[in-house]
Amino acid sequence: MCITDALERMKNNPGLKMTMPNHYRSWEYNYYDENCKTYLTELGEVWDIGLSMSYNELDGYEDVISI
Repeated sequence: MCITDALERMKNNPGLKMTMPNHYRSWEYNYYDENCKTYLTELGEVWDIGLSMSYNELDGYEDVISI
């Protein structure tokens, strides 16, 4: 899924964790926090979406599958 679709999916499903398995931070997930009204990383930091775009992290987003 592309980044714009991933952002929309996260915003429409607050708390949904998404990962970028084909990218540098494949171990990290991102999510939309409804309380803060912002996108956060797994560590609770604000996700710098512009930085992700500048590093060409534009596609390959997937839901984190919990076991």
